[in-house]
Amino acid sequence: MTYLYQLVAAALLTAGLVPVFMHLAPRWGLLDRPGGRHIHRKPVPRTGGIAMALGIGLTLAFLAPQGALVRGVLAGMAVLLIFGVADDRLELDYRIKLGGQAAAVALFLALSGLSLGNLGEILPGCTVGCKALDLPLTAFFLLAVINSVNLSDGLDGLASGLSLLVLASVVITGIARGHLTPLPLAMCTAGAVIGFLRYNSHPAVVFMGDAGSQILGFLLGATLLTFHRGQSPSNPAVILFFLGVPALDTLTVMIRRILEGRSPFHADRNHVHHMLLQKGLQHHQAVIAIYGLQLSFIAVGLLVQPLPAYVGAGLYLLAALSFPLVFFGFQRLPFDALLRQVNRRILLPMASSAAGPVTRARHALGRLVRLGMGVCLGAFLVACPLWVRPIPHQIGVTAAVFAALALLVRILRPSALEIFVKLGAYFCALYYVISLEFAFQVPLWGTEYVGLYHRLFQVMTLFTLAHRVLADGSARRITLDYLMAGVVLLLFFLPPSFLNTYRVHTIGWNLLIYFLCLETIWNNPARQEDMVAAPVVGSLALTAVLAFWPWIL
Repeated sequence: MTYLYQLVAAALLTAGLVPVFMHLAPRWGLLDRPGGRHIHRKPVPRTGGIAMALGIGLTLAFLAPQGALVRGVLAGMAVLLIFGVADDRLELDYRIKLGGQAAAVALFLALSGLSLGNLGEILPGCTVGCKALDLPLTAFFLLAVINSVNLSDGLDGLASGLSLLVLASVVITGIARGHLTPLPLAMCTAGAVIGFLRYNSHPAVVFMGDAGSQILGFLLGATLLTFHRGQSPSNPAVILFFLGVPALDTLTVMIRRILEGRSPFHADRNHVHHMLLQKGLQHHQAVIAIYGLQLSFIAVGLLVQPLPAYVGAGLYLLAALSFPLVFFGFQRLPFDALLRQVNRRILLPMASSAAGPVTRARHALGRLVRLGMGVCLGAFLVACPLWVRPIPHQIGVTAAVFAALALLVRILRPSALEIFVKLGAYFCALYYVISLEFAFQVPLWGTEYVGLYHRLFQVMTLFTLAHRVLADGSARRITLDYLMAGVVLLLFFLPPSFLNTYRVHTIGWNLLIYFLCLETIWNNPARQEDMVAAPVVGSLALTAVLAFWPWIL
């Protein structure tokens, strides 16, 4: 439960601070203006990284176990924040940026005492570990991760989404294998990313800036370093596969620049996301495609984890050599011409033929499906506080805090209601779903209704699929939906014994369906916020009441 509080606290702090720093961006000269390599068409604040840094830093300082790791992380973040904000404002020379990164990494290594250590059996019968090169290799690894994430921050939600996938893989694998040391850092960072993605999904209203991308890369590197030290046996290929697209894309682009006689740090439009846009993909399609590619790398990393290190190293070397070949080969394919033909011959005729009665019927069915989603969600939120009794006092207090915050925000700042209602709704769902999945092991008042709970989610799944089929091109496309689906997909790569014992695949699937239903209803242009917020706040309040006075109902 402590890890959940870290996630929620970082998300709330970040989501609450982002609008504050957005308002200050013009005064501080932290606006990202159109032109050059930028694809946006109007000035956008790049202060999201400051909000993320404060959200993560405060959560680590007050909710995480204190020790050398936290001290090193906070010190490194402070250095990167100073240099990052200066770069966002003044466009620093890359050598000054690299110097700031090196200072942050050196401070982190000195305070935390962490290093890569044993690299495992990279060659059969040969375990690699050299103390003389340990710290230089560790520093190089952290600098590489910082710059990989920094250079991948080219589309709305791309760097943050890729980082969230990496963090999710660390959390899932750590829990499955009982390696919990990286979890506080991973959960605090993931929470801040979730809070930031609320504003950074396409079309973004705020960017994280160089300050945010460098800090995010640093935290990702520190998390993976901590994760690697806890692996048994050691398999460094796992963390390389987890880094996937950002690392290989950066390596490919830098090699290309060197071959062309340019500095490897010279900015251009040759990254994989630029290539996808040039080939005719829309913004959200390019982001989703890269998410999918990143998921494939992470899946391979999960599969090679129990294998000898030399097998993982060989597979990663094969992937690293194949990536630039696929990259350059794809650039030469007439993919953009193919997309134009698909649009002209298939999509446009379908859109024109769908006008009239067919469109009206589809819209009517869509409204019925959304109504069904709302009824199912409302029934779930009302019934579950009754079914999951007895409710621990700690859960009751948390639910009461969420309900009070939502009501307070509704009165003082209605524009921020969404983030508080959604986090409260996800907290409810997480507790309710986990409790009901284990109802036969921990007897509850509503154990006999577990079958009804499963039927309810089966109906919600059908409604979700129907909505995806009926939604037309005007429906809001949210890359976060696909990101959450990707996180759930990763669960199925865990050991079968762990899945069957802890039912994480069922829990993950039900939470995904709940998430998609809630997002669909909230993003419906015809919805009224209070009508959506009322059952969530009511469920939170009922949970709080029944935690202390279960005999009332």
